Amino acid sequence: MKNLLFIFFLLSLRFYGQTCTAAFSYAAQAERLIFNNNSTVTNAHYYWNFGDGTSSNYKDPIHEFSDNGKYLVTLYVNDTITNCSDYFEAWIIAVKTNSDLCSPFLNDSVYLQNGNTYVKFLDSAINCINYGVDYKVGWYSGSGKTRLLTKYPANYILSAYYSQSGVFKRATYKTCLNNYYRSKNYQDCSANFEFAVVSENQTGQRIKFTAMNKNAKTYRWAILGFGSPIWVNTDTTSMYYPDNINSTVQNIAWTIFLATEGYSGCKDSVLQSFVIQKRAMTYVNLKEEEHLSHISVWPNPTSDKIYIDMEAGISFNQMSIVNTIGQVVFEKSNLEPKMELNLSYLAKGLYFLQLRGRDRQKTLKIVME
Repeated sequence: MKNLLFIFFLLSLRFYGQTCTAAFSYAAQAERLIFNNNSTVTNAHYYWNFGDGTSSNYKDPIHEFSDNGKYLVTLYVNDTITNCSDYFEAWIIAVKTNSDLCSPFLNDSVYLQNGNTYVKFLDSAINCINYGVDYKVGWYSGSGKTRLLTKYPANYILSAYYSQSGVFKRATYKTCLNNYYRSKNYQDCSANFEFAVVSENQTGQRIKFTAMNKNAKTYRWAILGFGSPIWVNTDTTSMYYPDNINSTVQNIAWTIFLATEGYSGCKDSVLQSFVIQKRAMTYVNLKEEEHLSHISVWPNPTSDKIYIDMEAGISFNQMSIVNTIGQVVFEKSNLEPKMELNLSYLAKGLYFLQLRGRDRQKTLKIVME
């Protein structure tokens, strides 16, 4: 009887009185952004899609865009008990500091013609007239500025790569949505899915894809880019992508497709772009493993010194302290398990302590008073 009452309680939570709200703010300095998660949700699971083909499950990630672009950043929240979910999004324009005279920027126009959907690139680059340009969306690339889009709902990455004498110089990116509905996420009949880097070596990365909807009757993934599509029929799959990390032209988007069918007969599908990036750009994608990331920092708040004690065996090798407008005010490598830092030169306020390793990151807040 107790078990039945508990099940009834969970069902009541799921269908009645659910409240969860996604929200975030951010501070930016050029291409680096510090996100502050203002969501209201219990039993929280967070998923960020930065609109540049990368993602994060951190509560408050710090993200650096790889180059100029207009990105739609979306935060999804999910109550893992009641399955209440919500999303919040904001368009962000990033301008990367670069000594090259060419300053690229890309916009788009999606339109319907003769029953087909097309995207037209609007190239607003400055000082790039003598550069060769290659445009890409999904699996289509070339010099033309118009592409036929798939009939499926899709979250694309538009890109333009600029070169001189065959040497890559600059790139620009633009999130492009084609009938892609962010409101359909963790609920039944949705084909929306999360993606995240789970491992990396010198030649590529393994990406894990997880369907947000755990209650579908069937799942059908099409992993594209390896010749004939690779088909998978589970709610979660992964693939190793040997690309980009050491290539001349960085951050080329791949695509993957998911179709779902619910027990009621409803169907949905999504095609989404993701990007394999250099390690320096992808540390925000790696889901934090709390049992490997126990860090003690004291006193906090502080007026001068802080002491850092890292659990033995944790392989963090870089440290930085960032202020609320994205400026790096302290950096250190060759870290020791126990350290003392004199921060008395910092102004009063809030700071973010970042610790980074090969496959993990830890971010902590520090208050100077």
